Amino acid sequence: MWKLIFDASTSRGMRCNDPNGPRGGEFERELNSLFCGWANIYPTRYMWDDIAQTLVLWPGWEAEEAEKDALAEAQRKEKAIRDKYAAMLLGIAKPYGPEERETWKTQEEEALQFIADNSAPCVMIRAMAASRGITIELMVEKIMENAVLFRAASGQILGLQQKDLDQLQR
Repeated sequence: MWKLIFDASTSRGMRCNDPNGPRGGEFERELNSLFCGWANIYPTRYMWDDIAQTLVLWPGWEAEEAEKDALAEAQRKEKAIRDKYAAMLLGIAKPYGPEERETWKTQEEEALQFIADNSAPCVMIRAMAASRGITIELMVEKIMENAVLFRAASGQILGLQQKDLDQLQR
């Protein structure tokens, strides 16, 4: 019969009967390093065997460690995938400064307002068109074209990211 890893009645100097486990001083140091006030707390990979009156290697420890390693590796791969596609998304916006990118939503909103009603104020894009020496209609056309292109490129990148993440989960 097996006990849990904790046994308050044990003392130092126990030995491990696992042929691959630590022996003597190393095992005692490991136990002593985990001494908690009034009781020994065994390393999680060991269990107390009542019959043999000794610590033995817990049979599920290696599988549990392998599972933890696999989870850590999957998390590392997921982060690498997300970092890769984040860099790609940043790459399509990089030619534009953050200040300019902050105006994109307003530009598109005003362009849509102008399309719905060409007498709408559209202060920003009218000023942009006047400064460039082009018509407001041409400015609206350029804004809407860029908005569509950006959404399409972003959508493609995000789709590829999701595909890679889906494959990772298989």
